[in-house]
Amino acid sequence: MEQPVCSEVGAACGEQYVEEQTCEATGATASVWCHMSGVCAGIGDANECNLDTGAICDDPCGVGVVDTICSEVGADCSEHYPEIQTCAITGADTVVQCHKYGSCTGVGDGSQCSWGQGSWCEDPCAFSNPPDEQFCQEVGSPCEVHYADLQTCATNGVTVAVACKKYGNCLAMGDASQCSEGEGSVCDDPCLNAATDPTPVCVATDLACQDHYVEVQTCAPTGDQVAVWCHKYGTCLGPGDGAACTWGDGSWCDDPCADLIFGAEPVCTGLDGVPCEDHFAALKTCKDTGVIQQVWCHKKGTCLSGEEETPTCGWGEGSWCEDPCGGPALDACGANPPCDGDAICSNGACVEPDVHPGGTCGNTRPVDAVPFVATGSTAGSPDNFSYAAGSCPGVLNGWGSGAPDHIYQFVPSVSSTYSIRLTPSFDGHLYLIKGCDSAAEGCQIASQEVGVGMVEELDFPLQAGASMYIIVDGAEASDNPALNSGDYILSVEDCGSLCSDPPESNLDVMVLVFDPVLEALGGLRLSEVMGWADPVSMSLQLAEELEAAASGTVKINFVKWAWTNAFPQQADGFVYSDEDYLAGEWHLPEVADYSWLLSRYGIRELVNSGKVDEVWVWGGPHFGLAGATMMGASDSYWLLGPGVNGVDLDQRIILMGFPLHRTVEGALHTFGHRIEGIMAHVYGSWDNELSHAWDQFTAIEKDHPGQAACGTVHYPPNGVSDGNYANPGAVPSTCEEWPNYPELTGVTTNVSGNTWGASTIGGFEFQYLRWWIGNLPRSTGETDEKQNNWWRYIIDFVSYD
Repeated sequence: MEQPVCSEVGAACGEQYVEEQTCEATGATASVWCHMSGVCAGIGDANECNLDTGAICDDPCGVGVVDTICSEVGADCSEHYPEIQTCAITGADTVVQCHKYGSCTGVGDGSQCSWGQGSWCEDPCAFSNPPDEQFCQEVGSPCEVHYADLQTCATNGVTVAVACKKYGNCLAMGDASQCSEGEGSVCDDPCLNAATDPTPVCVATDLACQDHYVEVQTCAPTGDQVAVWCHKYGTCLGPGDGAACTWGDGSWCDDPCADLIFGAEPVCTGLDGVPCEDHFAALKTCKDTGVIQQVWCHKKGTCLSGEEETPTCGWGEGSWCEDPCGGPALDACGANPPCDGDAICSNGACVEPDVHPGGTCGNTRPVDAVPFVATGSTAGSPDNFSYAAGSCPGVLNGWGSGAPDHIYQFVPSVSSTYSIRLTPSFDGHLYLIKGCDSAAEGCQIASQEVGVGMVEELDFPLQAGASMYIIVDGAEASDNPALNSGDYILSVEDCGSLCSDPPESNLDVMVLVFDPVLEALGGLRLSEVMGWADPVSMSLQLAEELEAAASGTVKINFVKWAWTNAFPQQADGFVYSDEDYLAGEWHLPEVADYSWLLSRYGIRELVNSGKVDEVWVWGGPHFGLAGATMMGASDSYWLLGPGVNGVDLDQRIILMGFPLHRTVEGALHTFGHRIEGIMAHVYGSWDNELSHAWDQFTAIEKDHPGQAACGTVHYPPNGVSDGNYANPGAVPSTCEEWPNYPELTGVTTNVSGNTWGASTIGGFEFQYLRWWIGNLPRSTGETDEKQNNWWRYIIDFVSYD
């Protein structure tokens, strides 16, 4: 099973081959995989590979290489095979050994062996032979190494390969082994994936014990409550469960600020009157604006009943929820909440509202400042507006009869062209009228895209001081409320010349949100249980960040929004149950079924009809949604995972998988990797040799002293380790010249973590990524037969390949 090992003299090379080796412990001889790596000494076969960097072979004490891994369906099987994986800390591609254990799903090759308990791949960072300075710059300096290690879970005796991180000081110049074991050095818990049903941790008093369990802890920077894994090592105080194991040396809990979030434990044990405290996310409406916000609530009291499925902690003294109005309402009316009862704060005074704000001409909702964004629901509102066929430009048929509606009053402060956009959860309808009392006579323009969730958009010139009315309506389907009313987002912005002078690149995006409803928790959505952020606001913010970074050359249009109550189906047909997901029983491999996604949610038809260019999918951890995946009939390439070809699409698309459990910096980070994948493809390589513009743009001081530019998603120009965004050490950088590429003068600016700073959302990472994408080249023309505006490749990758 050989692969070509040499392409040209001096190039990296590697060979995989089988060799007979003897296990010293047993004396048994087994066939194992060996991996030979080094530098090509001359064109030819494997013997031409210089082995200065050594070769590695699998452990002959393990299961040997077998030609046929499945004898019959349902039988136990195992497979050992080589796979190329990328080391995150060096970016180096390395051939590693993978070990797949499970059940035979069909007689055939290794792909028919399921991923069972104990399946693993070697750590690509362990054998990638990174440069010396990766870990040691000088003796005594801090260093860090990531490597794989076989460790045994004490509770069940299962041995698994886990990732280890070694922090310390550089002992001597050399490879990773020269890094001392410092404070904070840690290996992943071998029981985390292998011990689904651990045995009792205590069998007799005074014996050593070890316990692994879930506990709710608070992330200090955000205040978020998350359930994390805890690992308690110590002495058994008495037979029983984990509570009888003391906290000994080495005991620790996962970081509650990290990404891995498990289901929270109940807040009540079942004993009435026991003190309890609950932290949860809830949707609350700001009475001043009608805007619905997700806020944190903190409920303190006594346990009322432990038998109900919903939280049963009483509202006691000290219980509170965050203010959904944000702050302006507090200043206007001076209280929290700002007004008593159902009153709302209007112009600094508390007034009684109409029953349906925005439902009548006498109670319109104001568009008080541009840009303007509002959320609302037409459900339950009166039906006051509609127009007949042929009476409103832009739409031939008449619409709106029988559907509830909302009306917004807009008095522009400047004469300009305004973009008005409606994002409905139903089959919405949007139109603009002059006189509030008669839509039929004063209708100026309308938009009606047929279909639930289709975005409606109007671009229309308006005069300063002239009062106009925006009508949010539904399709003519009064017998089906789910189609003609519901939640929506309305936005108004002054697009000026951009409306008539379109950007160079347009991207029509469908947003798909996987947010399962958990019946066992009273029908709450997973995002509510976990306290995750709102995917709508994160999508809008991400689009705003990208458009701003591209300086008007890019426009992102959200043409369809869709929510699903289910977990996504995985490539092998597996679908999580509520119980399995909340228990943290993760399924492998974590790869969503993309063909199922395209069909189940109508994506294929939307793409092939020209309505959608790209899909943004939001979901939780372990949903199998790779960060960025290009797919199509052919020519799809690696972004943050391999391209998917053979898909029945008329054009290639990118499916972005964004993390619901992070704030918008997680999505921006993922999009940054998409940029890296596309630009490496455009320039044909990314090997840190400074041989072309992409290499030069991503140069960092650590690798190229005096030649730093903008860095990468993981390494800022001054970074000395992965994710070193807050590093206060300044280095000279040409990054802020790169928007004008190829007109580079070589002038440098000293940059550090203080250059981009930190924000309350995403900290230094978010601010650095904003700075990074904001300095991507975007001038006109071509250099070296490549576009000077890289956003053309990033957004319109089909036209500019």
